[in-house]
Amino acid sequence: MKKRIDIFTILSLIFTLWYLLTSFIYVLEYQIGIKFVTLLGEGFSHPLIWIATLGGTFFGESHMIIIAWSPVVAILIGIIGWINRDRNGLFFLILPCACLLIPLLLVFIQGSVLFGKLLYAMPFVSAVVLVAWAISDMCFKKAE
Repeated sequence: MKKRIDIFTILSLIFTLWYLLTSFIYVLEYQIGIKFVTLLGEGFSHPLIWIATLGGTFFGESHMIIIAWSPVVAILIGIIGWINRDRNGLFFLILPCACLLIPLLLVFIQGSVLFGKLLYAMPFVSAVVLVAWAISDMCFKKAE
């Protein structure tokens, strides 16, 4: 049976690739301490950083705002896709919700020892869940 790719599959793939770029740049620069520009050169890295920071709107530590709350956009894509697919593919709705769990936990456990560890793990966990979201949608969806 041939797999059917729709607009929501494309949106989930584009969003996942953007999130991976954004979290990769953030983790490199603010958690590991390696400048993205030194890895790829100025001519190639500046356009990528511009895309990752939404046109330079979120730069520096405010870059974390994108990483923490962009799964909300994934959830919106998941909800609209789930509704437009006649409620087929519940994973398309559940997986983006899973990557929002850590940001929500961070709101409730501020000031604890676990806060720092979750803050460090959040980009990694969200990236893994979003990759699983895009792969599962591309590989396991059947044609209608």
